[in-house]
Amino acid sequence: MLAVYPKDGHSRPIGRLKIGNRVCAQERVRISCIKSVVIEDNVLMGSNILITDNDHGMNPVSRLSYMEQASTSSPVHIGKGCWIGEQTVILAGSNIGEKCIIGANSVVKGNVPPYSVAVGSPAKVIKRWDFEKGAWVKN
Repeated sequence: MLAVYPKDGHSRPIGRLKIGNRVCAQERVRISCIKSVVIEDNVLMGSNILITDNDHGMNPVSRLSYMEQASTSSPVHIGKGCWIGEQTVILAGSNIGEKCIIGANSVVKGNVPPYSVAVGSPAKVIKRWDFEKGAWVKN
């Protein structure tokens, strides 16, 4: 478990980043963590991936610019044995179940059930593993 500290030099942790065993990440994987990002064991990740548990404020009638509005945060969880494709974005509040495959160039927001293939922007489940048939079946 890695505690992430604010830039102001204070010793209070602002987020928890947990990366499991045998996680393989290619180049340019960026993780932004204010609250909690958990990546479990045996996760395979391509290049140019963003994983973030936070968003800028988005109130258009505020006197403050978006950059000055308070950030919001919601935990991110990536289950054991997942495969995250090239140029994927995983947004705050996402929960990706065990052994999922996330297709290249996808944007994940929300829940992806275990043993699923999700693709697109926003990512949608297109297949699930059928244990009785021993094969991927279309959703």
